[in-house]
Amino acid sequence: MLAPDYFGLGQSHAAPAYIFAPATAAAARDMVIAARHVEEAMKLKSSPGLYLVGFSQGGHATAVVQRALEADPVPGVELKAAAAIAGAFDLAKVSVPYAFTHKHSLYLSFLAVSYAAQYHQPLATLFTDHYAKVLPVVFDGNHTIEAIEAALPADPRDLFRPEALAEVTANKPNWFTAGLAANEAWNWTPAAPLRLYYGDRDTDVSPQDSRGFYAASVKRGANIHLMPLGPYDHVGSALQAVPRARLWFDELSRPGGT
Repeated sequence: MLAPDYFGLGQSHAAPAYIFAPATAAAARDMVIAARHVEEAMKLKSSPGLYLVGFSQGGHATAVVQRALEADPVPGVELKAAAAIAGAFDLAKVSVPYAFTHKHSLYLSFLAVSYAAQYHQPLATLFTDHYAKVLPVVFDGNHTIEAIEAALPADPRDLFRPEALAEVTANKPNWFTAGLAANEAWNWTPAAPLRLYYGDRDTDVSPQDSRGFYAASVKRGANIHLMPLGPYDHVGSALQAVPRARLWFDELSRPGGT
């Protein structure tokens, strides 16, 4: 089992790359290549089959990594299947509006800090002067979630300059909405089987993210399956989906598994 250390997390001194597709795909691809080199150096027996699974941010990551590996496969590695759990896929039209509705100041501010760093844009063009100064400090990697949340407003609309808020909520062009569009994870056609798991009572990530991805992708003949879990919230969806995904992967890995 492998887990990538995303840019800006762990021991990294890079800027955060939260929900940033290019860095996510690169980190996962490099991890797979490095693991193959280690196996060869240690003369370990390995399987060419690769299975992807991720929850929440990892659900988005699962989709973008599968898309990247199918577009540019790693030699000697066969992507067998993927399971995305409670993933945010349509950032501009589903994920961010849902975050406003459910008052997720933490998600929205971290996403904006990430995109400001990745696209070299001034945070002050999006957020008020106060929050443009506060957010880079509290998202420096040394503050707890509790400390970050204490620095944020209860209503995420209070983070934004009025003109920027109008643009974002209407999905009008600016650098932030352009970043949302560039980092979508739904507008493609999976080849290896991809299962989308979600809970109907998830108030962190919209169930419509999975439903919309499935509806658009299945029309193109994608190998995609919608897996509603029932009346579960965000964490509950992970607890329900992880063992199911593992059983599915085990079935596929057996001789003759489909």
